[in-house]
Amino acid sequence: EEAQCDFAGMLQEMGWLEASGGPRFPESGVGLDLGGRSGQLLGFTSRSEKGLQDFCSFPIGCLKLKRQFVSGDGASPTDAELQSVKAFTVGQMETLSTVRSIDPASPPAFFAMGGTVKAVVRLFDTLRLPTSRPDSPGRTILRAEDLERGIRYFRSEEGRALIQKQEPGRKETLVTGLAVLSAICGRLYAPELTVLQTGVREGYVQGAIARGLEAA
Repeated sequence: EEAQCDFAGMLQEMGWLEASGGPRFPESGVGLDLGGRSGQLLGFTSRSEKGLQDFCSFPIGCLKLKRQFVSGDGASPTDAELQSVKAFTVGQMETLSTVRSIDPASPPAFFAMGGTVKAVVRLFDTLRLPTSRPDSPGRTILRAEDLERGIRYFRSEEGRALIQKQEPGRKETLVTGLAVLSAICGRLYAPELTVLQTGVREGYVQGAIARGLEAA
């Protein structure tokens, strides 16, 4: 049900952006709703036909993985700890047929939503790291290479201070979240991900409204 709501929220935002003259989105791809305790990963084959191919909820939430693999306050994980986070994330993904069937020469479009992803965008904007593409105005992009740059920077004293100042609630989980996003990009062979503002809440409300109209 959560994956269905995520998918509905994704479709709604893409439709609104396209209708307002914004970026055009592909018909198929992979979506991620990254939370604190879990992450919903879903593969979709047709936006127009609302074709949700497969989906699963994995125990790859930022807080859960921080507590499982990262010592201390989580603000500066070691290389070995981050490698454990990435390896666990990729291992979980292998149960999805969408992931197992990916052709490295033709990676799927990757979309991500959730509080951690939005926090990364805000921090990257502060650092003036690219979060858009000239050929796709209005579309918020995080490049895989910048996710890795972010991991290195936010483990430094300067980076930790910026998180404490701007996103204090993400102090113990932000670097772990970046590692999850980077691991998924790598497994999908995706050079970038598109950040969406909507998600499970919007999808649930949309479904509730539709059910109310049908009942009326």
